[in-house]
Amino acid sequence: MKILLLDEDKATYQVLSEVAQLSGSEIIQITDMEEAKRYVKEHNDIDGIIAEQKVSGKPTWEIIQYMKNEKGVREIPFIILTSSLTDDEKDFYHGGYGHTGKAI
Repeated sequence: MKILLLDEDKATYQVLSEVAQLSGSEIIQITDMEEAKRYVKEHNDIDGIIAEQKVSGKPTWEIIQYMKNEKGVREIPFIILTSSLTDDEKDFYHGGYGHTGKAI
């Protein structure tokens, strides 16, 4: 299983990588939204995406919106890590995407 992590935090990457190794999975960390869009488009073997609410100062909804419009990637499961969401963000993410709170 290949999971894309959109997060700048090295500790999050380290923990997820250690857990993923237990099942033979792989975590690929990307810290730039444009690079993430290119990666998703060029690699059709991604099994899921885990993302911080903002990556390099850009909101995660940018890649979600991009994925909604790209054939072959709209079905990839997407998890957002966050400690808070605005009402507008909750409405957006509930439109076919789930969200969960991040422990502080």
